[in-house]
Amino acid sequence: MTQDDGRTWLQNKYPQDVVDEGGLAFIDGQHAWAAGAVRAGGPWLASTQNGGQTWRTVSTMPDARPGGFQDVQFLDGKFGIAVGVADSDEGGRSLIAVTHDGGASWKNQVFEKDQPDSVLLRVYIVSQSVAWAVGGASIYCTHDGGASWKIAYKELGLARFSSIAMINSSEIFVTGGWGLVLRSRDSGVTWEKLKLPPGIEGRYLDSVCFSDALHGWIGGDRGTIIATADGGATWHEERTGVKGLIRDMAVLGNSVYAVGDTFFLLRRKL
Repeated sequence: MTQDDGRTWLQNKYPQDVVDEGGLAFIDGQHAWAAGAVRAGGPWLASTQNGGQTWRTVSTMPDARPGGFQDVQFLDGKFGIAVGVADSDEGGRSLIAVTHDGGASWKNQVFEKDQPDSVLLRVYIVSQSVAWAVGGASIYCTHDGGASWKIAYKELGLARFSSIAMINSSEIFVTGGWGLVLRSRDSGVTWEKLKLPPGIEGRYLDSVCFSDALHGWIGGDRGTIIATADGGATWHEERTGVKGLIRDMAVLGNSVYAVGDTFFLLRRKL
């Protein structure tokens, strides 16, 4: 946690049985949610009301099904969605948990007929009714506040989806393995695969963010960051000086931040 624009950092500890942290969602400066898995093998969510100084664990799976959450997002203080995987006898299945009362209660859904290797990695909430989730070979969408979900796109190749960002109510970017970047300009009705710089085609692209309708960044393995200044029509690679996988990116104020799995934090001024 930082309170001075990244100059210094403090470490906050989760409960002792947490073994995997999957995502963070801040509602404001004091209230946030964290997602992951506990040592016993079950999905885990926790909330803080004091800026991360202490965390309260919440159980969303009454049947103690093994698995874990990979991401959690909140639209406001009430509507939130967590996504991940729930293990079954047939393998991992996509898991979605939805709350409409600020986390006091959660409704779990496990997609039993999903592809065997499916793990939902990211969720993006657009409004009280519309949200998107990506992972495995599928892009999911809900138009009823998470009560039901449908597949908006299924990848037939080897690539698997990893991240999603929305520019406005209709334009969506999704990234994945093997240099896969999809764009939809009609709220997910149709999708196009974007052409990237030479050498990016074989890389794993794990994160995407935009500062406005024109300027965006995608991060991946080998310290890869590619950028666009024309809304995704063209991309160019930016030098980072790191070799690890860039796990997540975000725009805050006049900076773009990137974090990676070899304990690095990058910042680029806009």
